[in-house]
Amino acid sequence: MKKLISIILIIIVVFLSYNYFTYPNFSQIEEDLSKYEAAANQHNWLETYNNDVQNELKISSEFINKVDKAKLYGSLYFLPKIFDKQKAQRLAEIIADSSSYTWGETTVEYHQHLLFFDENEDIIGITKIDKEKEIINTSPFRRTMKWGKLSKKGQREFFNEINN
Repeated sequence: MKKLISIILIIIVVFLSYNYFTYPNFSQIEEDLSKYEAAANQHNWLETYNNDVQNELKISSEFINKVDKAKLYGSLYFLPKIFDKQKAQRLAEIIADSSSYTWGETTVEYHQHLLFFDENEDIIGITKIDKEKEIINTSPFRRTMKWGKLSKKGQREFFNEINN
C-alpha cells in the first residue's frame, strides 16, 4: 500500500513539476509581441485611422495564414486545449474581424490565454480572455479590435469555436 501511495505521489509531483516548468510566461510573450505594435502607435489615430485599417487588413490576412495551431490555457488541470490549424485559423479570423467587436469598457481581469503558433512552433499571437467571456485582449493589437469588447456576434462565434 505504501508503495502504491509513493508511486501516486511521484506521478503527481512529476505532473505538477512538468506543468510548472513548461507553463508559458504570458507577460513575457505579450511584451515580446508588443514590439510589433510600437510603430503603429507612434502617430495620431484620428489622422491615420483609415489608412491604418487598410494596412491592418493586409497584416491580419498574413497573420491568419501563418497560424498553424493554437493552445488555450487556463482550463482544467493546467493542460492546454489544443486547436488544429483549421480551428486556430478560424479563431484568428474572428479576432481579426472588426464586426466581432463593439466599443466598451475594458478594465477587466483575464483568466484564460490563447496562444497562436506558426508552423515552426513560434508564438505569433496571444489573446487574453476575461472571466465573463465578454472581453478579449490580443497582442499584437489592431485598431479594428476596438479595445476588445466582443459584440454578441463575435462572442457567439468565438466561444462556439472554443467550446466545440
